[in-house]
Amino acid sequence: MYYLWGELMGNQEQKEDKNVDIEELLKESLNDTKITEDNEDLVLEYLCKTIALNDSQEEIKQKEQSGDIYEDIRLASRHIANAKNIKDYCIAYKHASKAAKHGYVEAYYILGQLNMYGVGCTKNIHKAIHYLQNFVNRITKKELLNEDVLLDAYMKLAEAEKSLGHYSKAYLYYQELQKYDSHYDSYADEMINEIKKRKSEFFLQTIFFASGFVFLCVTICFMLQYFAKESQVLRMNAYPLKQAVTIIEEDEMNIQPEPIVNASKEIKEEIEFQEQVLYRVVTEEEFSELALKEIRVIEVTATSEYKSKKGNSYSPANLIDHDSETTWQEGEGDAGIGQQLTFTFADSAIVSAIRLENGKVTSKEEFYKNNRMASFRMLDDNMVLIELPDSIEVQYIIFENPSMKNQVTLILDSVFGGTKWNDTCITEIAFYE
Repeated sequence: MYYLWGELMGNQEQKEDKNVDIEELLKESLNDTKITEDNEDLVLEYLCKTIALNDSQEEIKQKEQSGDIYEDIRLASRHIANAKNIKDYCIAYKHASKAAKHGYVEAYYILGQLNMYGVGCTKNIHKAIHYLQNFVNRITKKELLNEDVLLDAYMKLAEAEKSLGHYSKAYLYYQELQKYDSHYDSYADEMINEIKKRKSEFFLQTIFFASGFVFLCVTICFMLQYFAKESQVLRMNAYPLKQAVTIIEEDEMNIQPEPIVNASKEIKEEIEFQEQVLYRVVTEEEFSELALKEIRVIEVTATSEYKSKKGNSYSPANLIDHDSETTWQEGEGDAGIGQQLTFTFADSAIVSAIRLENGKVTSKEEFYKNNRMASFRMLDDNMVLIELPDSIEVQYIIFENPSMKNQVTLILDSVFGGTKWNDTCITEIAFYE
């Protein structure tokens, strides 16, 4: 670009005054008729030619070395005005950076232009915006004798922000330009339309992604439910439910077709003359609706307990530890018919319901390998016989005519036979009032 301005340089070199104010030179250069809108990007080079007219490059260099800080901006201008290769622009960038550190506002304008076009430095739009913002924010009307420099800076800022897609910021700079020339109204309107367009696109994209996310969640939930049902069917087929109540005798392979109740003759006679206690097995939802309070059990004892050679605990305390991984297991050689569990409450309470996890519920396979209760009796003023379904699910038993108790004893009456072991297991028992 330097060769385009030979004629201008020839005209200006006739000046004798070497102490012309820099702002006066800026004003003079911008008023020159050779600078038009078609080549307004040449403003920087022409300004630099005008600034650099005073003194020779050697004289300016000597002043700069003697400590004249102002000469840095003139050196930068001269290297730009007479640039013959990229090295000159690099030197200009160096001197302009030094001048900017000393607060010369014109240096920000020069650095902004160099970064904008990538001349003498790596092209960096963000740095160009930074320097030009410093220029327009720091320059004052008193300092700037010609507004065309400020307009050029605002125009460059608007175009830079626009190229980055920052339409809101570009609109603000076009608004500043509107204050000086209504010609920029169309540019400002264009930015408003772009902002509206971007907001509309963002809104549509948000709706699209939100809809996609909801659809994905629904699909995942549906698939999880489907696979859960399929998995349950497979487990049921692998370990089919046993509908008949059976009793395991001492020979674990000899499964009786009918349940055998080991209640004594005296107990049976007592039952015949006592008032019948009514109960029903309900669903978890029905149980929850009753909002019953769990009764605190302070002690549980059993008439037998299996002693593991591996050190595993099958204590009756496992029945009240709220842990489905632990179980009580009776310790008799047979199925444990007639074994008793006694629960002592912290305070007397009206026992209205029982929550029961029957058998060993760690897995469906373990559940069917071991015995489970088929029925049990509650030993108190009213002997209650409670029959259970053979299910791994939690069972809820509600009493129609509950009574006040401070202790409850359960007697194992009959069992569902295990496919492998002749040990009866129970996981959890809880009482509610």
